Amino acid sequence: MTPDQYLVGSHFLRYGSGSLRQPGKGKAFFDLCDAFAVRGCAVCALVERDLTRQVDLLFGEFCNDPPTRRRLVEGGGFCERHSRLIEGCLGQCLGVALVYHDLVCSLASRLGQPTMRLPRQECPLCADQRRAEDSYLDQVLAHYDAPQLQAAYVGSFGLCLAHYERALHRCPDGAFRHRVQSQQREHLRRLERDLVEFIRKQDYRFAKEDHGEERDCWRRAVRLVRW
Repeated sequence: MTPDQYLVGSHFLRYGSGSLRQPGKGKAFFDLCDAFAVRGCAVCALVERDLTRQVDLLFGEFCNDPPTRRRLVEGGGFCERHSRLIEGCLGQCLGVALVYHDLVCSLASRLGQPTMRLPRQECPLCADQRRAEDSYLDQVLAHYDAPQLQAAYVGSFGLCLAHYERALHRCPDGAFRHRVQSQQREHLRRLERDLVEFIRKQDYRFAKEDHGEERDCWRRAVRLVRW
């Protein structure tokens, strides 16, 4: 298995290169350049997109794959956050019903047993999400000086605090960390100015002024200031 793949059941899902030592520009690089245009964290946006696709694949094409079903049953299901994602998977209702039938039957058969212990392994989507996040962050760091990505990143709204913190830990040295910190500080200062302007325009004296870039700053703040 290569660094940019991970296993779900018997199927490989591909993300961008997960190694700073392999800086080839693949699809993940260009996805990041595009995603930095979103009004929030680019890594959050890409991971959410990928997980939605993965859930659709898992409960569509692979819901009848025995190793996948067995692994999900042994793990005990999914966490609360990703259960809500699955609940919104309206196009794969049958696949969800099939997989959860196995889960419910397994849990029901264990209830009341003297030595019964509910399975509590890590949510498989949590593990996949973490690997995907690290892969995208490695792409950002590996191509930090690439003109296309640098322009997109500087013009973006920055990374959320969770992904910024993880990016810092993956920087190769102190000088690189300082550059990442400086750019994140600029993003936060920009958000601060937008918040000040948004708050000012809530004053009745300025309420008739048109909203500009600051129109959704409160929403961007919630998206970025989160762990």
